[in-house]
Parts: sequence; structure tokens; C-alpha cells
Amino acid sequence: MPDFESSRPVYSGEMFREPKPSPLEGVKPHLKKIIAIVAAIVVIYFIYWFFIGSSVEVQIVFKDTEGGSVEGVYGEITQNGARVAEISRSGQKISLKAGEYDVEANAEGFKQLPQTIEVDADSKIIPLVMEKDIDVEITSVQIAGNSEGKVFAGKKNDALITLSNTGGNVIIEIIGSDEGGIEAKTVLQQITVPANTSNLPVAAVIEVGDNISVQDRVNGDEKEISFRIKGLKEEFPKTIRVLPKLSITISPNPLDFRTLKADGSTASKDITFQNKEAGDVAGTVDFVIDIEQSNNPADEIQNWFSFNPSAIETITKTPALKVGVIVKVPTAALEDDIRGTLTASSDSWSAQTRITIKVSRANKTITQPTISPTSSSINKGEFKPATLTVKNTSDFEISNFQIQVEQACNGTFITNLEKTSIESLAKGSEQRITMNLTAPFDAESNKAQTCNIYFSYYDPLSEGETYDLPDGTQVIITPK
Repeated sequence: MPDFESSRPVYSGEMFREPKPSPLEGVKPHLKKIIAIVAAIVVIYFIYWFFIGSSVEVQIVFKDTEGGSVEGVYGEITQNGARVAEISRSGQKISLKAGEYDVEANAEGFKQLPQTIEVDADSKIIPLVMEKDIDVEITSVQIAGNSEGKVFAGKKNDALITLSNTGGNVIIEIIGSDEGGIEAKTVLQQITVPANTSNLPVAAVIEVGDNISVQDRVNGDEKEISFRIKGLKEEFPKTIRVLPKLSITISPNPLDFRTLKADGSTASKDITFQNKEAGDVAGTVDFVIDIEQSNNPADEIQNWFSFNPSAIETITKTPALKVGVIVKVPTAALEDDIRGTLTASSDSWSAQTRITIKVSRANKTITQPTISPTSSSINKGEFKPATLTVKNTSDFEISNFQIQVEQACNGTFITNLEKTSIESLAKGSEQRITMNLTAPFDAESNKAQTCNIYFSYYDPLSEGETYDLPDGTQVIITPK
């Protein structure tokens, strides 16, 4: 029987050695401890980043709705109902870990702010907006003259805002939108709103630029404007329809009245309306005078103007409409160089022309009356006729013209004065008044007597006052 044991091949070399025990064999008894240590490291790492490593220093800044800083802010930051930080001022830096927080802040004059914020690794400055403690709200916005909200390009369109107030008396400002060539604003900057008010009307203007593009020339393009109360966030939107400006112009431009005297007289110049539309344009025409430069008060200057015709309902295509612009400068007006604008407008158009007027003070002084003869030698008891000529060289009609002979000569050297007063004397006219010159019997011979005649009249520039001519008229009488 063969000997298999002795015939088994013998292998030698590195490949045929007995395998060595695995290094893990020595670790196996300690594996549970190692896993526990690794788990502890992971937990510690997580705890570190959750409670310390994930904290971000953020600066919480409180602003009002207009971007101004809010002073005296106080409050707290909470998470899931638990307080995590106290707020003592705007701009305060606080360390917070990533996540959502609830902020509650207060400041005098402002509404309480409740707001949720999100903090992450990129958070540096967190701005929060606080509203003023105002109980006023806008309840409606209406365009004057129509319920469709139609406004016209190149025109200041009137509007009406209504307010309600559930709080006390307050003064507010209303801010309108200003974009796309459409500016919305109130007529008054500051508005007093009484306590517990509803439907308080506030005048506003929707000003649409000349160059705004309008696609739908029949129905108008739909646009949106808005108003809000300064200090509050909420905006009140209003949809409007912008219609194109009709092509109507005024000539001449400028309308130059040159120099007018402040004498109460009137001056008139015509303006002509050029209607470049296909036909007549209907609508009541309003005239507005805006004064930009003057010495006289602007509201008084506006009262100098009138128009003929005063009521216009249609701008005709042909013939071109002419309107008289009448200016009456009162006697009390100051010397002036007036510059301004005359605007004519209706619902669908407006047109302007510049206005210039120079005002000169009128002359209220007449030339000194003259007497003829100016001197005379007269026998005692003899009478010689003389003539006093009064000519009105002022810029006014004068009235209550008084003639007074000085006491030393009245009835002695000057007698039979035809009249001592003239009720009225038109500008440029004259009157001649007769009298007698004489020498009384007791007068000293060859001794010349100078007699003065004085004059006064109502002052045309100062109502109720009398103007005295500065010098009298003299006549010299020498008794023989």
C-alpha cells in the first residue's frame, strides 16, 4: 500500500507560510470601549457647535418707516417662548445661534413691534422697522370729477383722500407715490386730524408728466398710484387711467404787458388758443395765475386779472378762440417787475404762457397852479382882474381840490375869488378861476405885499387822506 504521507509534496517559501493572526484580533476585546469613546467625541462636537460654535453675533437695528433711527428701544428676544436675550437699544449686538426668534420691541411714540427673525451664519445686521403710534388710516382715494379714475397727461389732476381716526388729535403727513412720470401728493403738507374722526376730506393732486407715453388714447392706460401716512407702512393703492394730453396751445408767449402805472386804470391784451385736435374741444376752461417774482404780494396780483369772456365752455377748431386778459393795477401797488405764468386748463388739456408786467408808481402831484398876472401895481381902492389856472398833470383824476388864500391877503389884497374848491378835475384837464387884485386904503404906499395861495386835494394813493401841494402860488401887489 503506498505511503501517501511520505509522498506528500513539501512546499516552502513566503507564500506557503502559516497565516499570521489579524491585528483586529487584539482590538476586539476593546471594541466596545473604542465605539463609546468615538460616540462621546461626536456628541461633544455636536454639543459644542449647537451651543457655542453655531452662535452668530448680530446687530439688531431699529428704524422708523422713513429710515430714521428709533431711540429708547427696549424689549426681548424669545425662542419657543423662552427668553434668550434682552433688548436695551437700537444697534445692540447680540450672540444668537442659527434659527428663528421672536422679537418684541417698544419705544415711546411707536407701536409695539412683534416680528419673527431668521438668524444664520451670514447674519450681520438685522434691520427692523417700527411704526409710529398713529391711529389714522386712509379709507378712500377719489379722482375729482369722475368715478373711473381718469387723469390726463401734462396736467395737475385734483383728487380727494378721506381719513378716519380712532385715536386723539394728531398732525400727520401723507406721502404719495412718485414714479413713472406720475406724482401723487397732498395739497397741504401737514394735516390736522381731530380725534375720533371719520371721512375727513384731504385735497390731493395727481400730477402727470407731459411726456408720459399713452398706448390706449381712447380709454387710457391703467396705472397704479398709492398713498400712505408718514410713519406707517401700509399703502393705500389706487388704480387710475391715464389719458393723453390734447394738443392746445396759447399765444403769444410770453404775454408782455410792458410798463403799467399804478393808477387804477386797466390794460388789456388778447391771447389766442390754437386747437390742433380734429375738432372742437368741449369743457369748462379755468385760468390760474402763478406769480414767481414780485414785490407786491402774489395773492393781490392775482386779483388784478380778469378775462373776457369770463366763461369758456369750448375751444373751437376754427376760428381760433381769442380771450382778452385784463389787468388793473391798483393805486396802492408797489413799483415792480412781475414774472409769472398764466395757465388755462380743462379736464383733458392745459396750456401756458409766460406773463411779464413792469409796474411804475403813478404821479399824484399836479403842476403848481399859475396866476396871471404874477405882480401888479394898484391904486388904493382899485380892482384889477386876475386868473388862476389849475391843470391836472398827475396820473389820476383828482377830487376835492381846495384853494386857500393866506389870511393876511384874503379879502384885502385878493377879493371876489370865483370858487374856493373844485369837486373833480380829470387827468390832463384844466380850470381857470377868476379873482380881483386890489390894494386897501390903509395899505402902505409902494410897499410890495406878497400873497400866497395854497392848494390841497384828496390823495389818490392814500384813501381818506389829503395831499397838500408843497408850495403855494404867489402874487405880488404894490399899492400906489
